[in-house]
Amino acid sequence: MSQLTFGQFTYAYGSYSGSGSNTSLTGIGFSPDAIMIKSEGAYEAIFSTRDMPSGYSKRMATSATALVTSQIISLDSDGFTVGDQDETNKDGETYHWMAFKSEGDIHIGTYTGNNHGGQNISAPGFNPEMTWICGDEAHITADMIICLSSNADDCDYLNSGTKNTNKMHRDASGFDTDGVSNQSPDRGSTNYYYMCFNNGSSSNLKAGGWNNGGSVDNKHITGPGFEPDFVFVTTYVDGAGAPMFRPASLSGDASFSFTAQAVMSNGIQSFSSSGFKIGTRNRVQDPWNAHDYAAMNGGSNPNLTLPVELIAFDAVEENKKVRITWSTKSEINNEYFSVERSIDGEIFEVIEIIEGSGNSLEEINYLTYDMNPPKGIVYYRIRQTDFDGNNEYFSIKTVFVGENDPISWISIDNNGKPIIQLQGNLETKYTIKLYDIHGSVIFNHNFVIADQNASRINCDLPKNLNKGIYLIDIGSENFSSSGKIIIK
Repeated sequence: MSQLTFGQFTYAYGSYSGSGSNTSLTGIGFSPDAIMIKSEGAYEAIFSTRDMPSGYSKRMATSATALVTSQIISLDSDGFTVGDQDETNKDGETYHWMAFKSEGDIHIGTYTGNNHGGQNISAPGFNPEMTWICGDEAHITADMIICLSSNADDCDYLNSGTKNTNKMHRDASGFDTDGVSNQSPDRGSTNYYYMCFNNGSSSNLKAGGWNNGGSVDNKHITGPGFEPDFVFVTTYVDGAGAPMFRPASLSGDASFSFTAQAVMSNGIQSFSSSGFKIGTRNRVQDPWNAHDYAAMNGGSNPNLTLPVELIAFDAVEENKKVRITWSTKSEINNEYFSVERSIDGEIFEVIEIIEGSGNSLEEINYLTYDMNPPKGIVYYRIRQTDFDGNNEYFSIKTVFVGENDPISWISIDNNGKPIIQLQGNLETKYTIKLYDIHGSVIFNHNFVIADQNASRINCDLPKNLNKGIYLIDIGSENFSSSGKIIIK
């Protein structure tokens, strides 16, 4: 896909569906220098720039939190890679993203704090209409803020809407950090990451505001003078509520907070040819206070592609061997699959490499066997590698490989619902206990078999278990077994 640039702004936006495993998304049309991701569910917005240490990103609305890992893993040549965390990649969740290129009227950079001595950041080369700043340490001076030219002396914390006067000042070439306030983004031990937007020759950005007044549903804000594909709104008064934003990838009456809240209605309701419309939610239309906004347009809206779209994966014991199958709906740039095995669910070894199909839009079925699996509970997973060296993991499957054991059990993920399955010459009653890693009992169930001739029974575990490793203990009058299970 060719790079799509309007004027001096280069950015893109869109949405994707989470998979729960490390995933590379490609097709944005350029190599991004910054990425923002927000889930439609109750998860915090995540931000990463190319200047941050590799694999690190920032939670945009948590106070005094350092950079985190496994959210946005990398910024790639034509997209980005997300990890397996819920904020950016929960299986089945819908996410909205924005990608920015540091050129023209967008400048992305970094600097190191100066012990609140004040310094001039002149690298942008313009007087910014909007500036985003965050730091890498767990300190309030590193919290994410956005500063608008329409209220130049105030910056808004994204976690609460609290304003900090004189936190930074715009100037002709960029901005100055404040040398007086100990809340300024200028702490000596902190590395800061910023993104400045200019209202230059492109005229793709407009900051402004409106005065207080009675709340009116579907109020039309025409100040931008164009149809935006991103709008940010904050309340003028200190602490009146966390700022809200809306990307054009959202449809219907929907907008976001940067905080861990799901998509909300009655905020930034829609875009129009000359601006945007707002509802009566106080965060966007407080009847007693004024509001500021930034509206932006000129971005592209590409369809991101996944290297491999998996539609089936299974592992089953057959005559002391394990039959491993998987199917793909499409493949892009796919070099090979690695079949991996583990006896503890944590440390995996590659047992076979299967060549991929490169590029395909047809369903392809794969089959292989583990001819010498270890006895007991065995974990299998598939790792896909493309020709660029990027990796993607698919969900783990568990198999019990038994020998002359009349009773066995396995852990199954049934479409996101964890199940313990017992099979063999079953007795009439079993007790199943689940422990967390600290040894606390979080599930205790006496399971009675209704059919005396049953050879297989399922026990549903709690649906809302956190991801991680759990210990399980299964017992009856004549049977006792324990082990580990992994909730993905």
